[in-house]
Amino acid sequence: MKSKILFVVIFFTIIFLGVITNFYFKSKQEMSKSYNFIITKIDITPTKSLVLYDNNKKIRLWNYDIRDYQDVKVGDVVCKHENSNFLFILRRNNLTGKYEEHLKISPSGIF
Repeated sequence: MKSKILFVVIFFTIIFLGVITNFYFKSKQEMSKSYNFIITKIDITPTKSLVLYDNNKKIRLWNYDIRDYQDVKVGDVVCKHENSNFLFILRRNNLTGKYEEHLKISPSGIF
């Protein structure tokens, strides 16, 4: 009986450590990426998160959660510098034609 309990504890510990390790490496990997693209399509998930597309290429953001209520639109620009904490959503000003900061998103992960 004692060995079964020990086995279950070790099993769940290994699973937990695996999940944490995966989360850490995915977060670190995305932190080192840079993004600079114009949103061409937006899908809304059942949880009201946005899935962004760059010319029919689905962009998966591991650390950043963009929601439906944040008013992100097709034509906005997603910009993140390499090793930067923040992801910026820029929107074109109709009067000047220049892109201005619309939204600044902090990472929701470890970094």
